[in-house]
Amino acid sequence: MKKALRYFKISYVVLIALMLTAWLVRYSVLQENGINPKIEKAIVSFAAFPTTIHSFFRSGAIRDVRYVDDATTPAGLHYFVDTAQIPKGYLLISTFKENKELEIRLLDLRKNIVVKKWTLNPDTIMQYAPHLALNRFTIRLFHPLFLKDSSLICNANYFLFKINKDSKIVWVNKNEFHHSIQYASDTAVWACETAINQHTSYWLGPKDTLLNTDISLVNSNTGKVVFEKSIYDILNQNGYAYLLAVGAFENDDFHLNEICPALTDGKYWKKGDLLISLRQKSAVFLYRPSTNKILWLQMGPWANQHSCSFSDDENIMILGNDIVRNEKHMNFLHQHNNIYTYNFKNNTTDTPYSKMMGILKPQTYTEGRCGVLPNGDVLFDETDRGKVYIFDHDKLKLTYCDRIDSKHIKILNWVRYVPN
Repeated sequence: MKKALRYFKISYVVLIALMLTAWLVRYSVLQENGINPKIEKAIVSFAAFPTTIHSFFRSGAIRDVRYVDDATTPAGLHYFVDTAQIPKGYLLISTFKENKELEIRLLDLRKNIVVKKWTLNPDTIMQYAPHLALNRFTIRLFHPLFLKDSSLICNANYFLFKINKDSKIVWVNKNEFHHSIQYASDTAVWACETAINQHTSYWLGPKDTLLNTDISLVNSNTGKVVFEKSIYDILNQNGYAYLLAVGAFENDDFHLNEICPALTDGKYWKKGDLLISLRQKSAVFLYRPSTNKILWLQMGPWANQHSCSFSDDENIMILGNDIVRNEKHMNFLHQHNNIYTYNFKNNTTDTPYSKMMGILKPQTYTEGRCGVLPNGDVLFDETDRGKVYIFDHDKLKLTYCDRIDSKHIKILNWVRYVPN
């Protein structure tokens, strides 16, 4: 009887502990109020431990997330036409070396040679964000922007920084920057920023406050923000606050991922106007900062898009990732990504590259870039799958990947075309 009673007591304590743990996990996942964020993180990590063990034994190790499974794509630049048909210029490629150093290369498209390299030690990056759980397997240098003096501006998805031609850090802005960086002038760039120390006027509860995502104009010489405006305020002040009610509320309900400035006047916009992409709402809009006016806004037919750009003086181009998603899963609406164009003159949307999209079947879920090159070709960055394409309406001209070994290539960090 004593032994049975002892087992009953132990079982009872274990049951209570399991119930308490399950309740705490549920409490954390449902984001109810009153729990310390550090404790909440520890609880969720503890609950996820079996998944970590399963992943370790299934793969043999916790793998580098920057590795992409691919055994077929030819290494480096691979041409399908004579190089005379390839546009003059360069690819600016952000990657990493086998010793885990971060590297950015300027690759000549026609000559297939690297003409310039910049390298950074991951530890140099990690020291600027000690409060974040960074490691060598997560640091990526996104969307580097090449300046006339061979310096670069890029973000580590946590902060914005500039390095000179010798890879020395010139300045660091420790605010939370992410996604695209675009040239505005010789002294400024447009960047996406999450102003984590500010709050919008809209909230459902302490943990359901809308992230105050800003469009930010940053001085390229000093790293200082010289102009900023929250996406919420832009939409609210232009009569589009109702977009918050489209679908279920999310903290990152607008998810700014592209700010593309018009560098010249067009028929339907002025120099300095901005194309802005909001992924969660499948919305793209044309905004004039000088008057705080939205000139045009459209939701779809692109879905969960990345990348919008001016093509000529009356057309824009949009990369539709075209996925359906929830918190755990994503799937494609049309089996692959699509390239859309919108014509302001005729108010029409088209998919002029559907032939090539059907042939290539690119599948980048949560990232990706596309844009028109000076000769009219399209540069397509299939980021999640580590490949770049150049093609016209009818034929593939070039592919690029950075191969690791016979089974893997490296994920891309938003390749940019640099003119000759």
